[in-house]
Amino acid sequence: MHHFLQLHPRQLRLSGCTLVVIGCAILVIGCPLLLGVRDVRSHNLQLARVADSLYGLALPPNTIELHRTAYVASFGGSGDACDYVAEQTLQTSLSRSAILTYYQASLSPATTPYGRGIARPDAAQYYRIRIDGLLSNLIVPTEQLANGMMVFTLQLTDGRDDAGFDIRCL
Repeated sequence: MHHFLQLHPRQLRLSGCTLVVIGCAILVIGCPLLLGVRDVRSHNLQLARVADSLYGLALPPNTIELHRTAYVASFGGSGDACDYVAEQTLQTSLSRSAILTYYQASLSPATTPYGRGIARPDAAQYYRIRIDGLLSNLIVPTEQLANGMMVFTLQLTDGRDDAGFDIRCL
């Protein structure tokens, strides 16, 4: 019985056709995988540049950061492009008008943020500002809280880069 489990060296040789099939399978599976890794790395570098542009801004006086996030997504319906979003939620004791002046904001026709969106418990207005030459959203509540504090959000988006093999952009 023991001899059935032993292979003869002649049985281990693979034919040329078998080697070609194995080589093709490796190429078919390996190339998209390598391209995907390349595209993910490239998109992560671009996302880091967008996030650094936002997070590197000097904060207005009497303002602290509450939260920050950055992500790669696709806002187009076809899934053939990548968009990069960095968001920063800040709290300040400055007035609403002082924040708008600080960021040189202009009223935007937008009523919702890009991407995943920002959950706001209060009514907000959307303003356009420029950060490193990119159009960005400044989202501020329509009224300041009774305690004088205000929470607002900056949202910087860039993109429409080729999605390549990055599944986050599908």
